[in-house]
Parts: sequence; C-alpha cells; structure tokens
Amino acid sequence: MNRFDLLRQSLDKKTMVGIEIGPFYSPIAPKEHGWQTTVIDFQEVMPDIVLRGEPLDTLALARNRDGYDYFIASHVIEHTPDLLSFFQQVSRLLRKGGIVSLAVPDMRKCFDVLKPVSSIREVLAAYREKRVRHTPETLLEAANRLGILGGRVSRVGGKVANLPCWTLGGSAGQGGAKTCPRGSGYANSGDGFLGRNR
Repeated sequence: MNRFDLLRQSLDKKTMVGIEIGPFYSPIAPKEHGWQTTVIDFQEVMPDIVLRGEPLDTLALARNRDGYDYFIASHVIEHTPDLLSFFQQVSRLLRKGGIVSLAVPDMRKCFDVLKPVSSIREVLAAYREKRVRHTPETLLEAANRLGILGGRVSRVGGKVANLPCWTLGGSAGQGGAKTCPRGSGYANSGDGFLGRNR
C-alpha cells in the first residue's frame, strides 16, 4: 500500500465530502478520480479556495455550511505556527464522526533532524498568543540549523549552495527572504547583522 492509499484508507469517495489543504500539484484525493474534495491552498495552482490568512474553518464552511466528512493535509502540520488553533478549526469544519488524515514527516529523516522536539510549553505559548506566523526566533533557529546566514549553506549534499538572506524584522516587522549584497556573508535583521556563515 502506498502513502496515498494509507491516507485514504478510511475514506469513501462515493459517499463522503472532504477538504484537502495544501496539496499543490499532488492531491491525495483528486477530483479527476471521483473524490468530492474542496481544495484549499495558499498558492493559486488548482485550489477551490485560496488561503490568504483567513481562518480555515470560516473559509471552508462558507463553501459548505453542512461541514465535511474528512480533512486531508500532507506535510502541512509541520508549518503550522499554532497547532491547537489549527486542530480547533479542523474540528469545527468536520461533521460528527469526521476523519482527519495527516501525513507528518519523520523529523529524524529530513532537514529537521537537528531540531529539538517542540515542547508542550511552546505549543501552549503559540496558542495563547494566537500565532499566525512563526516567530523571528523560530526562523533564526531554522536558518542557523541549516547553516543559512549570509546567503550560503555550508554543505548540502556535499555542495555549497547560494540561498537568499533571511530578514527577521525590517521596517514592517515581517520576516522573509531578500537578496543580500553578493559576498557580504550577512543576514539583515532590520536593526543590524544577525551573523555570518564562514
């Protein structure tokens, strides 16, 4: 049984109506195979609903007020800044007996291998703060683990790779990526330099 079959094993495409979030080009329950799925994604590739920061349950229930029988998300949960609010929204959009089917990467076998496991304290703090974006500290830790500071990764598959610099603030207070001066070796925090990858 492949990964897609595992994620769909409790679902019935003939009798169930569902939501799939973030499938990009590779949906688990594609409409062309007879699935009655509403696709929600932040990219305008093939979604029925484009996610632009609105609450997930509000968007989905506006399309189907009766709710849904299943919710599928493949490699989405690890990008969610507030896990508890995410699961609350999912529970509101599902009908009684609804099924949640998640593909969650094994952190021991991906780029998160050096990341500490999230603590209950971190999960509760994100919920209390109602985070909709990752904190600058989280982004800095990720960049540091990957060796991304100064637009370079020291080693990826034995090769040095050029990457964009990370901004953790700036005038608008929003993080993101931008191009740093070639060879500067620095990441701009908006208030100064965060570090240098030598």
